[in-house]
Amino acid sequence: VLPDSIGNLSSSMDNLVLSNNMLSGLVPSSIGNLHRLTKLGLDFNSFTGSIDGWIGSMVNLQALYLDSNNFTGNIPASIGNISKM
Repeated sequence: VLPDSIGNLSSSMDNLVLSNNMLSGLVPSSIGNLHRLTKLGLDFNSFTGSIDGWIGSMVNLQALYLDSNNFTGNIPASIGNISKM
């Protein structure tokens, strides 16, 4: 499980790839604090819940990998804030 403290990682970090690590549970909303990320890889895990609430604040993303998880709900309109992808 990703701890809520993930949002306290360095604000200068630009890549966070946690792919294929058997992670599960909800993605903490605090991950949205990592505004400078250009690449986020959460694919091939077992995350659940919605991506709403944190995805829209990641406006610098150029690459986003969420496949092969168990997310539920709709793709939020806030994903449109990510204009660099």
